[in-house]
Amino acid sequence: MRRFLRFLFYFFSTLLILGAVLAGCFFSIYKLAQLGYVKIPVWVKVQGSSMEPTLKHGSRVKFYYFFKNYPLGRGDIITFSNETTLDEQGNKVGYVKRIVGLPNEEVMLRDGFLTISGQVLNEPYVSVKKSTYSESFVPECKKVKVPENKFFVLGDNRMSSKDSRDFGFVEKKDITAILYYYGQPITFSDLNITLDKDSIISSLNQQRALVGKPVLQEVAKLNQAALMRVKAIIEFKDWTEGAKKSNFSYQDAIKLVNYKNILYAEIIDGGYLSVEDMINAWKNNEGAKNIYLDSRYEHIGVAVLLGQFGDCQMPVISAIFGGYEPPNYSSDIIGSWKNALAGLKKIQPSWESLKNKSIYQVKKQEIDRICEIISLRIYRINQILDKMQKNQYLSEEEEQWIKTDKRLGEEQTALAEEINQYISSH
Repeated sequence: MRRFLRFLFYFFSTLLILGAVLAGCFFSIYKLAQLGYVKIPVWVKVQGSSMEPTLKHGSRVKFYYFFKNYPLGRGDIITFSNETTLDEQGNKVGYVKRIVGLPNEEVMLRDGFLTISGQVLNEPYVSVKKSTYSESFVPECKKVKVPENKFFVLGDNRMSSKDSRDFGFVEKKDITAILYYYGQPITFSDLNITLDKDSIISSLNQQRALVGKPVLQEVAKLNQAALMRVKAIIEFKDWTEGAKKSNFSYQDAIKLVNYKNILYAEIIDGGYLSVEDMINAWKNNEGAKNIYLDSRYEHIGVAVLLGQFGDCQMPVISAIFGGYEPPNYSSDIIGSWKNALAGLKKIQPSWESLKNKSIYQVKKQEIDRICEIISLRIYRINQILDKMQKNQYLSEEEEQWIKTDKRLGEEQTALAEEINQYISSH
């Protein structure tokens, strides 16, 4: 019995000593972790695509437990939870985002760029450049200051991320784990705008040359029209299709400068700092690409002007295109006009001959009118046919002739019936 009690005494004493040693070790590691000498790993399962391409959906990533005295830097990825990070059932869940704005900095979003205290943040980790657009918490071109002990966080996949643009700043106390940034340097760029008319036209012609399209010729009148459009966009803040706010479309500008052509189109854009960035964006925009690579367009005019939008100045670009496309009249249409002309020429001598007969004294007004109509129709149809056979567009006046020819034909028929009835009754 004594042996058994002695065994129990030594056994539990050993357990207590081991427990104390382990607790001491754990406490020491905890204190060392607090001081930053060691890191305690935390495995995080990534949910969603907001951090792609850096972190893939469904992957398990080793973060480190975050202590409140740890320093935080731009580019660090953090996990956090608060009253804004709720699932569909209303339960708090952890979000994974990247720190981009630090306490006391001014952040601003401007046409896809993120600026920090007036400089563009060059972010090597984002999935698509120029994709940081505003949401409810941060309006476009509005400076927002990051408060003390709070951070502005974004997902790397800016087109598919709920982040500080929606729910605001993240408090330091809400951070639970951290993955320190050890990637490419995060640099800043001045807002130096290198857009200009000549470079834009040259770059567009380079794109056309790559696919065998003819060179666009710069036209001064189209430059004037583009400048008018840019001024209207800036004044009315009107980027709408059809210029619904300014009521001044590119078609209106073209009419004012008296430029004449058959086809017209416009590309408007803004916010780019360089022609290279703008052209790269246009190459990924089917609407823009279908215009500037269309071989039917032969003329171009471009204007670039800085406009004030909220707290930032932003370049606004208008590129107006003019071109020609042959009308390609059908053989049936040309044939019908040829038949009409032949018929008029055939009957014209017989009607003219009535002027030398006795009936002319009785029906002078009617005969003169029918001869006038026939001559007028022959003249007009000759001119219409000439242009159709040359595959040229008709003028507005000639288009009107086509509309009135039917009425003239009906008047001619009525007069002919009246004169023929008089001849047959006498």
